[in-house]
Amino acid sequence: MRNRNLLDRLGSNLHHLALAASLLIFLVIVLGGITRASEAGTACAGWPLCGGELTPPVDAMGRLAYVHRLLAGLGGGLLFLAAGISVLRRRSERLIILPLTGAAFLMGVQILAGRLLTLSTSPAVVTALHLGFSLLILGLTTAATAAAYARALTGQISLRLRLNSPFSRLALFTLVTVLLMLVSGAVVAASGATTACPDWPLCGGSLLADPAGWMNMLHRSLVALSGLLMAGLL
Repeated sequence: MRNRNLLDRLGSNLHHLALAASLLIFLVIVLGGITRASEAGTACAGWPLCGGELTPPVDAMGRLAYVHRLLAGLGGGLLFLAAGISVLRRRSERLIILPLTGAAFLMGVQILAGRLLTLSTSPAVVTALHLGFSLLILGLTTAATAAAYARALTGQISLRLRLNSPFSRLALFTLVTVLLMLVSGAVVAASGATTACPDWPLCGGSLLADPAGWMNMLHRSLVALSGLLMAGLL
């Protein structure tokens, strides 16, 4: 009976739980970018603990990586809990259960990718995929949070997502384009392709470039397209 009451309370507060998970995942992405840029991950050897210890390292870079892993664990735990509650208590509400379970699955993939990035020198594509999965997890969790809040505030929720208006379809296309822009930016940064195209907006005043330059130009094109699409949404 106590377990059932606890599940009922968690189910009725799923919108708060999903919001907490979304906020933590956002902080994890921000700290992950700082950790990657500052190479703080090298100061936190081993996985999942730093040097096999529960206590944080003494140096600042190690502490940064430690906090990033700690928040990742907390965010992942909240996400798995929210996904489990949605399966047990919101099974008929597809706009809540599908994003949360999808995000939980991707979080499992992220854990493996994070281990790979920590324990080995990974190619740029792995870094880009790590960021891409993080953004997808955040997007799915945020979508589930919005649906859960709509359910809590109005008492009802649509059975499926509808893209009937031109604005909604443009918004979805813009979202996908921005995701590709961010992932391509991660590839450019991790592969060192930035130095292959030092000029702006063209590479050496020409559209022709080596493969690294082409990657840079692709990213710049996605930036321009994203800006135009977002302006179109205004």
